[in-house]
Amino acid sequence: MSPVLRAAYGVFSLLLLVAGARHNVHAADRLPCDSPLPILEPASDELLWGSKIQRTMTLLATSNSTRRHAVRILVYGQSISRGMDNSCLESELRRRFPHADLTVENRSISGFSANQLVRTAAVDIPLSYPDLIIFHVYGANSIEYERIFADIRRRTTAEIMVWTDHYGNAGVPGDDEHQARVAREDDASNIVRALAVKYNCELVDARTAWLAYLTKNQLESTALLSDNVHLNAHGKSLLTAILLRHFRLNLHAANDWMNAVRSYEAKRQPDEGASDEIVFTGPPWKFRDSDAIGEHPRSALTLTFTGNRIDLVPGVSKGLRRGTARILIDGRPPSAHPELYAFTLPSPAFGADYQPGIRRVSRQAPLQAEDWILRLTETGENGFAFEVHGSKTGFDGGGRFALGRLRHGRYGVLDFDSPDGDLPEAFVSNSRRVVIEYRDLKVLWGQERAKQAAPVGWEIAWKVVPQFIDTYHAFERDDAVLQQTITLAQGLTNTQHTVEIIPNGDGAIPIRELIVHRPPLR
Repeated sequence: MSPVLRAAYGVFSLLLLVAGARHNVHAADRLPCDSPLPILEPASDELLWGSKIQRTMTLLATSNSTRRHAVRILVYGQSISRGMDNSCLESELRRRFPHADLTVENRSISGFSANQLVRTAAVDIPLSYPDLIIFHVYGANSIEYERIFADIRRRTTAEIMVWTDHYGNAGVPGDDEHQARVAREDDASNIVRALAVKYNCELVDARTAWLAYLTKNQLESTALLSDNVHLNAHGKSLLTAILLRHFRLNLHAANDWMNAVRSYEAKRQPDEGASDEIVFTGPPWKFRDSDAIGEHPRSALTLTFTGNRIDLVPGVSKGLRRGTARILIDGRPPSAHPELYAFTLPSPAFGADYQPGIRRVSRQAPLQAEDWILRLTETGENGFAFEVHGSKTGFDGGGRFALGRLRHGRYGVLDFDSPDGDLPEAFVSNSRRVVIEYRDLKVLWGQERAKQAAPVGWEIAWKVVPQFIDTYHAFERDDAVLQQTITLAQGLTNTQHTVEIIPNGDGAIPIRELIVHRPPLR
């Protein structure tokens, strides 16, 4: 990218951030979901569609009335992605795959282009740990855009579906302003195409399909927009159609997702045992149908694996007195592993509405499951002061931020990542369980947007949540229809571990299989 285009695209991204912050996606209209979707032109790469989301599509396409697979889909990005909440994408997926146990969640944050979203993505995506991420964000020319992909590949086994930019509106078609915008969008879409190949993503070339649709139907780009960039009902319907045609089971392309998400069946005869699969210690477990059933405290089901998440698929408990079992990871209860505790994304700052008041909270000391708040104790045009409190830790210190020489409006700054002056590095709480970089605080940004100082006492809240269970309670499952899983541990270091499931002797523990997630980038 030329220096001129890079600078222009930076300005374009900032304008999108401001526009996204003002755009109320929930007020946008939408076409009824029983209306037909737009008809699209054939594409030259159709044989490749679905080849990079084969695990998701296998789970969706093979779900039936006797075997329902759980599938978790996360929509992530900024306002264009947020607007898909107000589309027919989810309802159409449910119609096409009625037997799948489908969860669709949209955690997109309007106004957050890649340089901001990279901070929240590090919290949101590993915590959600979906099977599929449907992704779009502006700022593809920034290094943070690629960092989001790398972090997904390093911390999850989620498949990624990413789409290129649609056609926005600027100036009169053919004039310099319009041509500059088209060039910026083209350049960004080329970057997305290249990164999709590098990070093995399902590429949805929305830009090419968009232009073909506009050309065939003799439409201007404004016909699909509610302003210069956001989609109206027609535009959302078109984007839905473009995305949906990639949801196909592609049996013609090689894929090694079996190495990223590996299943280990529990029903293994002693003479079938292998050192890299499930083994039993002490008295053998009983076998019934497809399940192994443990009852004796002296007999553990063990598995040595490499990955950062391990799930348990329960066996059928019909006719059994269900019991409990201890879980050990590397000889310790999961609760003894600090990496298995995670922060949630904080609630909004005053005036920020749908954006988190803190983009990211980190730590320097082990966490415990508890609720946290940051409470403002002083506010004003030139800065603020605050305290942090944990529901178990209690008062944990406070901080102060003076605006100083930062570029700012009357009530705050819009972008902490580009200060004119020096910015304090970070606040570290007394217990070191809370670390907040000042650039991640959106207090002043919210004040600027609200055009008034935040009220003293305003609170930003978040939680520390456990990503594990220490004790497994045999799942009440009387049939084998729903293929539900129980996560034993999520967020482990992506190295070798050993899990032990040890019955407590108070009843039966039926297990069908263990599923290990091993992120591909280490």
